[in-house]
Amino acid sequence: MRKGKITISIKNGKRVRRAVQNEKLKKNTEVQEEKINVIDTKENTENVIVDEEKKYIDEKPYKNIQRASSGNKTKRVIKAENKNLDKGISIVNKHKSKENKERKKRIGKTFNEVKEELEDEKYISVRTIVVAVIVIVIIILLYLLFEYGPIFGISINRGDSLNQKTIDIVSSDNDIYTMYNEELLIYSNQKVRTYNSNGKMTWEYDLAQMFIPSIYIEGKYMAIANNTNGNIYLFENKKEILNKKIEGTIEHIYLDEKGNMAVEYSTSGYKKIVGVFDKNGKSICNTYLENDAIIDLKLLDGASKLLVIQTISNSFKIGTNINIIDCKSIEDNVKQVAKLDNNLVYDLTIQGSDIIMVLDDKLIKLNMQTNNIQTIKEFDNSQMLFISLSNNYYTSIEKGLNDDSNNYNINMVRFDGTTISNMAIQSSPKLLKTSGVLNYFLYQDRLKVVNRWGIEVKEQSLDISPKDIIIFNRQKSIALVYTNKIIVTNI
Repeated sequence: MRKGKITISIKNGKRVRRAVQNEKLKKNTEVQEEKINVIDTKENTENVIVDEEKKYIDEKPYKNIQRASSGNKTKRVIKAENKNLDKGISIVNKHKSKENKERKKRIGKTFNEVKEELEDEKYISVRTIVVAVIVIVIIILLYLLFEYGPIFGISINRGDSLNQKTIDIVSSDNDIYTMYNEELLIYSNQKVRTYNSNGKMTWEYDLAQMFIPSIYIEGKYMAIANNTNGNIYLFENKKEILNKKIEGTIEHIYLDEKGNMAVEYSTSGYKKIVGVFDKNGKSICNTYLENDAIIDLKLLDGASKLLVIQTISNSFKIGTNINIIDCKSIEDNVKQVAKLDNNLVYDLTIQGSDIIMVLDDKLIKLNMQTNNIQTIKEFDNSQMLFISLSNNYYTSIEKGLNDDSNNYNINMVRFDGTTISNMAIQSSPKLLKTSGVLNYFLYQDRLKVVNRWGIEVKEQSLDISPKDIIIFNRQKSIALVYTNKIIVTNI
């Protein structure tokens, strides 16, 4: 009996062990199958990505792309997608973290307390935006105050004698004083220099040859010409961009705001030639004119046309011819706009298609398209002391009719006849200059600056009257030119 029991127990133990081994084998098989499924899924996913990448590549116009580069691109696409996915997860986690912090802050608080907190946060946010806007507005106002305040008579240093700088010079008859690039330009002793509003030299150019130059300026462009041998040096923002020689004797150079130039010159065969060139020296056209003096010349429509104003001297009457020359046409390229008998042009400005001109006894507006002439103002030479043109208005100093006193009226009037301002003065200035919205009156013992609305911007006493004044720095600086020095004063 014992023996039989032992046999059964052994048999039962073997069966148990076999069952356990079978269970382990089954589990291992299932694990292996899961791994195989995962690998298959991964391979299928990669195959789908590769298929999509191949489809993407096939849709491109470049079809001869090798599989190696395709594989590299596939990896880059997967990396980029993973990177974007990581960024998205990071953003979501940050947002969840922020929400959790907000929830923790509000645990144990009533609804009204939470509502008050939200309102306080909203108020703080709005207040921050309002403060930022106010700061920006204040900065803009301060900039406008310092930049444009002086021309309206608003200045923190008005009348301050310390706000002056002196430039020592040795003046000669051939010196040139003018404004270039909103700075004071001085030519003297074969050197061209510029100075800022503090009287500090900012640029110097030495002339390579010994000659007396003629200097022509329009905006950021400047031409220095040796009229005798025909050499022209063109500058843009103080950088020399062209060195050109004209085969003839230069009479005058006219520039426009793009650096195009019309050169009036003469040769042994022709006495009056106008050659038009762009800023690179390329010839645009040449035109041959009558041997009459050119009063003024303007380049129009990107130097494709020329407005030429010449005197008439082929008769007993002196007058003015106004023509437009089309540089693109070869024949019949001269169109006469107007012929003014018994009148010369003393000043002009162009407003769109209109030319505003000061004549001997009137101010007129001439339309270049219709040739229509409109009189803006008539005056008597004995009555008119000064008249100066600005962009869209004129300034005149004149006596009233039948007025024997020393009183004069200063009038600022738009070209359409609308009066901007007028004021009375008890003595006449020796010089009037206009720049922008400011008018500069130079007397024997003082300098007075008045804007177009009749507001006095600056008045400065002078021991000695200067021989000239130069306006620069966007109308805010004045150079008083004397024989041995230049005083720069700021308004």
